[in-house]
Amino acid sequence: RTIVIPESWKYNQTPIAKLDIPEEIIIGLIRRHHPHKAKIDSEEKEKIIIPHGKDHILAGDEVTVIGETKSMEKVNDIFEVKEEKLKSVVIVGGSKSSVELAKILHRLGVRIKIFEKDEKRCDFLADNLPEATIIHHDGKDLEFLLAEKVDAKDTFIACTQSDETNFLLSAIGKQAGCEKVIALLSDAKLAPILRQLNIRFSISKKVNISNRITSIIHADTVLSVASLCDNQAKVFEIKVSYDSKIIGIPLSELGSHLPSDMLIAVIVNRGQVIIGKGNRVISPND
Repeated sequence: RTIVIPESWKYNQTPIAKLDIPEEIIIGLIRRHHPHKAKIDSEEKEKIIIPHGKDHILAGDEVTVIGETKSMEKVNDIFEVKEEKLKSVVIVGGSKSSVELAKILHRLGVRIKIFEKDEKRCDFLADNLPEATIIHHDGKDLEFLLAEKVDAKDTFIACTQSDETNFLLSAIGKQAGCEKVIALLSDAKLAPILRQLNIRFSISKKVNISNRITSIIHADTVLSVASLCDNQAKVFEIKVSYDSKIIGIPLSELGSHLPSDMLIAVIVNRGQVIIGKGNRVISPND
């Protein structure tokens, strides 16, 4: 889970090793992006950090947290993140992703409104999503969005099958006054621009498929590869061989065997998920 550290964060000068973080949770990655803060050194304004115990978390950092499912509920309290309950969502585009998303949001008790310009698709959406309000209209019509009272209290999601359309729609959503705007992307090339506009984004299955193909190309021992932060960092899932030099050594003592910008975050041993803290060791076939 990725969170943004609030401005009220009191532990800017506290090393991660001294933070009160449960054993079941680990800080996997820090994205430091503070282009508007003059007090921060220029090299720190855009930086990807693979964190270790001596590193610090600053207010405004985007922090990726990895942990056991039952422990992730503690993340908001640990990092003083105030999370408002989602009440209403506007989805523009009646794609398959929109349908699946609407079903999930309905189970969470969220009010859903979907704009779709194709009349036949609207009929399909109405039949399959009776809990949602389906509106037959082009979501790029700003005046219509304002007339429908789409505003700051709504989360706006651009979810068509076109990256370019989603990019345009997300900008229109911002213009309509929505504070929380999300765009669905199949290609990460637009991600930096969306980030500058304070628009969140999600990478679709097309990118996940390419990551899987990449993992096949790498090696037989690489089970999967995923890209993070506009391809500035990667997550590898690998199978440990019997002759690996890191077997049986506590993770805290692997410094001479691993690059400084690398972190072992999770170990799966005989089906058990183990968070990669310093006293853990790696076994063959993990």
